[in-house]
Amino acid sequence: MKANITYTRKSSRVKGSVIYVQSPIDKVADEFAGKHGIYTLRFKSAVWTKICRMANKLNAQALKDLFPEALTIKFSHKAGCSCGCSPGFRLKCKDDLHQGKNFWVDLEATEDEVEAFKAQLSPLVEKLEEEKRNAS
Repeated sequence: MKANITYTRKSSRVKGSVIYVQSPIDKVADEFAGKHGIYTLRFKSAVWTKICRMANKLNAQALKDLFPEALTIKFSHKAGCSCGCSPGFRLKCKDDLHQGKNFWVDLEATEDEVEAFKAQLSPLVEKLEEEKRNAS
């Protein structure tokens, strides 16, 4: 995947650096969630957790290519705010290189990358259905 910084802002409120991402991989995951009723489940789905981790791993890898100086890039639901309203990736660099900066990044995936991610989701449909059966 290719990553492009679309906006950067210095913030005195941020201890580290936060990267907010717009990703086609996240869009595919959200479409899967909508199609399979993830958002209406009354239990925490292990399958959905796995899908989110897979998407975040792909996104983080693209961000590592954009920020080669990064020591760590980790997803956090509370990256931008302690209430969880601003999920993103926390960026840690040597010598606090990007300390106190927020980045907005658009990720671009090739059709092959999107199809490869979709192919990884296909076998999880049956596991999700099993989770639903076991929860009822």
